[in-house]
Amino acid sequence: MHDIDPNPDDIDDRAYFGWALTIVRERAGLTVRDVAKTAGIPVATVGDYFAGRSLPPLKMAGVLPDILRACGVDSPDLLGSWKSALIRVRLSHSRRADAVPAPYRGLAAYQPTHARWFFGRSHLVSTLVTRCGAARAKGVPVAVIGSSGVGKSSALFAGLVPALDGQAGRRTVAISAGHNPCRRLADELSIVLDQPADVVDHALHVRPSELGRLLRETAPIGPAGLTVVVDQLDELFTNDINRTSRNTFLTALAVLAGTGAAVVLGVRAERHSLIADHPLLRAALADSVHVGMPSDAELADAIQGPARRARLCVEPDLVRRIVADAASIGTDPLPGGAVAALPLVSHALLMTWRRRRGGVLTHADYLAVGGVRDAVRRCAELALASLNPEQQQLAARLFRKLVVVHADGPHSAGPVPCDDLDCAPGNPRRGQVEQVLGRFAAVGLVTLDDKNAAITHDAVFAGWPRLADLVIARRA
Repeated sequence: MHDIDPNPDDIDDRAYFGWALTIVRERAGLTVRDVAKTAGIPVATVGDYFAGRSLPPLKMAGVLPDILRACGVDSPDLLGSWKSALIRVRLSHSRRADAVPAPYRGLAAYQPTHARWFFGRSHLVSTLVTRCGAARAKGVPVAVIGSSGVGKSSALFAGLVPALDGQAGRRTVAISAGHNPCRRLADELSIVLDQPADVVDHALHVRPSELGRLLRETAPIGPAGLTVVVDQLDELFTNDINRTSRNTFLTALAVLAGTGAAVVLGVRAERHSLIADHPLLRAALADSVHVGMPSDAELADAIQGPARRARLCVEPDLVRRIVADAASIGTDPLPGGAVAALPLVSHALLMTWRRRRGGVLTHADYLAVGGVRDAVRRCAELALASLNPEQQQLAARLFRKLVVVHADGPHSAGPVPCDDLDCAPGNPRRGQVEQVLGRFAAVGLVTLDDKNAAITHDAVFAGWPRLADLVIARRA
């Protein structure tokens, strides 16, 4: 089960540092109090280091080596690697201007701010831009359909949105359906319309036709300059959104499309049937854009493009190996189920980038992280192994709240409010919950912010079969 040891060369943030340090301590069979006593450091101080709440000071050069030696780490090379990791994390934490951003997103979708790292989809993006022009003329939304993991969301947010925003007189509103979509749409439209969000929200709910008037009379760009992108529209039919709210939201989209705005709807192919019979969506689905896995050449560009931009070299034949490994997922699914391989590729690349020495992505590092087929499992098992038995039970309870189980298997529940996870400000359990979730967030399997937590991508279920077993078995 616990077959993976932390590599200090992988560490690039404070949570990851504390997590890896904890694994070293637990491998030695020591408590925080044991380490503190041996190293001669206050228990509370050492506890903060292991929890990732603070970092050992660089000015007191002996602190980190004393902690590591207490845990049985005495190799000069390993001690040097840990010191380098501490320096690297402190530099990152100080947000130095010359800090190097990660060129790959891992399991997370690319957003408009990541457009400079988005490669391999130029033909698809060009098609979407053209279809937006046709949609304005027809007054019918464009449905963009793709299976989970083919990069549909990234193409919309990091491809289409920047392409349109780069045109004079264009503005784009981009949201995911999720919870309370009406309010989220109102908030975004209020910026374009230069109107109070409450005014737009009232119009959206009470008199949707007012949206068209506001667009014509108050928006500098007019209706023809607006594009509204709504990803994961199918969530309207699977989340706890009542029928009235759903129809209000869809009516607002129909009004916007009818005024000349381009409306683009991202839909997961696995849930296409949920929306196929809805009258407001039938026309959009009749002439939709279907997104599949990128071709081998496009995938190679998605691998090499970010590396070039980050001034990295990729070892010869590594790109070919990754493309072949991605193709094998389609013919030989992972134990956790079938999945489109793109997020798994991105995750393996991010983990490989974290291990890099200098400016080269190597075969050795790619294989060390597990490659496309095993990188998610290794990260998840490492995170789970870093928790004590009580924390592992808490992790299982938290994941049950982050997962919904449909007829076709488990899926991410989408963003879950911190209140529902006992990690809102002021909750006495907040520290413990954040520590557990933080272990998985450190390797990109969970996304955690001040308001919500979520499983980063449904590909986690295929890449880490144990997660589905934990969730379903404990619910049974």
